[in-house]
Amino acid sequence: MKQAFVAAIAILTAGLLGPSAATAHHGLVKLYDDSKRVTVNGVIEDVAWINPHIYLKVVSVENGQQKIYRVESVPIAFARRAGITKAKLLGDGRPAQVTFMPSRTDPLLGWSMAIKYADGRNISFSGFNE
Repeated sequence: MKQAFVAAIAILTAGLLGPSAATAHHGLVKLYDDSKRVTVNGVIEDVAWINPHIYLKVVSVENGQQKIYRVESVPIAFARRAGITKAKLLGDGRPAQVTFMPSRTDPLLGWSMAIKYADGRNISFSGFNE
């Protein structure tokens, strides 16, 4: 009986402290400005399918200048559960519209919110739907 009580307290403590520890570790709002959205039209040239998160390289031409955006995304496990693959993120090399929260320190960095592909496919991250 005592072991069950100790186990219940341990599970309750982990449940209460776990989310705050995860928020402190990941802290999206500390790194990215969640009050802003940036939408870029470009080509997803590379997908770094690595832990802890997936990273997209989005190349855009704006006012005759090439810009390279690095956009962070969800963990691989989340993407797999949603049926998202590296190939699906890359698309077929045609332009895509990528919407992200910009970094607080670098306008070429961001956290992915949504991708709209030229063929009509859409991928939405974090419940973002615009």
